[in-house]
Amino acid sequence: MTTVDGVAAEDRPTCAVCGAPGEILWRGVRDHLFGAPGVWSVKQCADPRCRTCWLHPFPLPGEEAKFYQSYYTHTDRASGGEDALAAYAGESRAKRLVRAVLRRVHWRPEIFAPDLFYLGARPPGALLDVGCGEGSFLRKAAARGWRVRGIDFDEAAARAAREKGVEVDYGGLVEAGYEAESFDAVTLNNVIEHLRNPAEVIAEARRILRPGGVLVIATPNVLSYGHRCFGRHWRGLEIPRHLFLFSPATLRRLCREAGFARIAAFSTPNGAGGAAMMAEASKFIEWVDAHPDRPPEEAPRADMRAWGRRAFLRWLAGFGDGEMAICIAYKD
Repeated sequence: MTTVDGVAAEDRPTCAVCGAPGEILWRGVRDHLFGAPGVWSVKQCADPRCRTCWLHPFPLPGEEAKFYQSYYTHTDRASGGEDALAAYAGESRAKRLVRAVLRRVHWRPEIFAPDLFYLGARPPGALLDVGCGEGSFLRKAAARGWRVRGIDFDEAAARAAREKGVEVDYGGLVEAGYEAESFDAVTLNNVIEHLRNPAEVIAEARRILRPGGVLVIATPNVLSYGHRCFGRHWRGLEIPRHLFLFSPATLRRLCREAGFARIAAFSTPNGAGGAAMMAEASKFIEWVDAHPDRPPEEAPRADMRAWGRRAFLRWLAGFGDGEMAICIAYKD
């Protein structure tokens, strides 16, 4: 066991997905977003077919709560965050038309149907949002006819959701013990990367889904173009809150091992612009810290728009390295 700035942690030598050994990928990573304690490293699975990443050293159970003292889940995400991570930029008539055409001609039509976090085409039923935050997505789903419930391991976020009329439980999904086959949909939107037991959570999601139910997962794609370009400054790392980082292939593997038979896993370009901005902000902060005698105006700058266009065109050309990994798994 070791301690990182007051956080008790330990080495985790092997990959939680495939069991292969891990190798240090990035060192000296700090939280420039919300000021979480510590300087951390990132390990990556040595198996080229996996490449899952995880925090090093790995916090002991309960210690990760120290990373959330100033986290945004205590505030309202009413700006549309629940769909902004699962939809293309804007909702103009032209963009809706393009997406409608692509759904008809593209070999992966589900990529172009992100409405209501990929649930828009399904008849409303019972929905559980895991890691629901203050409940903005659940309120939107309720307005569309879904019977909604949430669960969050952040007590302040759960309390904020209840104050807005959303039924939210406090704690972890595995420990909650919901009745088997009690939900038609379970969603984890930018949540699974925060969990220390992702395989158990996916298995539990399948247990509580009714036959024909669906699990939808969205998480930063560890194999994204942004990660390759920005390295330890990549927004998707969000060290130390992101304990694991997955790809579409590893999400598919976890769902298959949990017993799901029909699985769609893919990446999207969502968030590429934000990833670039936050990466440049991180590099700027580090540059200013390293050059206290020079004016900030001298810090190097990058063309964010050009990078975002390039990232989108790579994804559209079929490189499969979009910022977000999406997995939609159906219970037979």
